[in-house]
Amino acid sequence: GISFHYSELNYRNKLDIHNNYFSRNWYFFEKINISVGGGELSLIYTLNNITASGNNLGKNFSLIPVVKRTENKFSLVYQLAKKKHLLSLRGDWREISDFNSKLQGGINYSYLSNKWKVSFYALRSFRIPSLNELYFINFGNPDLKPEQADQIALYIARYYKKLYVFVSPFFNIVKNKIISVPVHPARWIAITLGHTQTKGIEAGYELTLGKFYIFNSLTYQKAQDFSLTNGNLLPYTPELIVKSTILYRNKSFSVGANADFVSHRFIDIGNDYFLDKYFLLRINISKNIEIHNKLLQLQLNAENLLNTNYEIIRSYPMPSRGFYGIVKYVF
Repeated sequence: GISFHYSELNYRNKLDIHNNYFSRNWYFFEKINISVGGGELSLIYTLNNITASGNNLGKNFSLIPVVKRTENKFSLVYQLAKKKHLLSLRGDWREISDFNSKLQGGINYSYLSNKWKVSFYALRSFRIPSLNELYFINFGNPDLKPEQADQIALYIARYYKKLYVFVSPFFNIVKNKIISVPVHPARWIAITLGHTQTKGIEAGYELTLGKFYIFNSLTYQKAQDFSLTNGNLLPYTPELIVKSTILYRNKSFSVGANADFVSHRFIDIGNDYFLDKYFLLRINISKNIEIHNKLLQLQLNAENLLNTNYEIIRSYPMPSRGFYGIVKYVF
């Protein structure tokens, strides 16, 4: 099939008439499917064109009125399904203006039964620096190189009658990883790290007990730099993330709580300074009321109920405790 997409973004700062930004993006996609060897082979062509303009774009301290990017991508995807097994192979050839051609792809295998789900993937992918990362004034770096990511992961899940348990180890190697670092309290710049590694594991479960639903997950990871340092942790990447949800729901009423814990995060590549760990709690209550065959929906939400003081980015404090409600009438 053939598809076409067009979008525009026009930003103007009312307080500063000299601060404006405009971008135009159009995207063309064509796909042909062929049956081969009991599976399906897909031939895909993608054309993506981006044009950006404004007085916030520059290179080497000189303004650039317009920047453009065109990408041609040719993809081959083969999928073979046999009973409980699914195998997928993919290869992409990408030609991007101002960058060398890139070849990427990978393999994905899944096994699914009524009690088990096992999946494995290994892939290589590239991320091209965005136009903002390259050219935005006081942030962009025109010397950025494309990220190359080699990723491998295993996912194992076990189904029980009311319980779903999963575990997923993963390992990534990224070359020329793009990160943002502060060079001034009001100015950041994008840089590349030549070699980084992330290894970790995610585990959790979902439990359904009557009208109650419970979910808990834990992610432990080490994201390290081996280019500028000898294994220091990457800025703003926590080692431990814990998420919890408990929900009670019947036909017309529900109440739930969501909790997040994030461990401390270093804010510099030298690991000299860090942001404290934080714990967030959110509550939501909703009620549906039927009125003359119409539906009135009431919802109340409490964000950061414990009024935790925390920052995701240094010097940018996040909102304190807040409440908001939603009233919706469906007719």
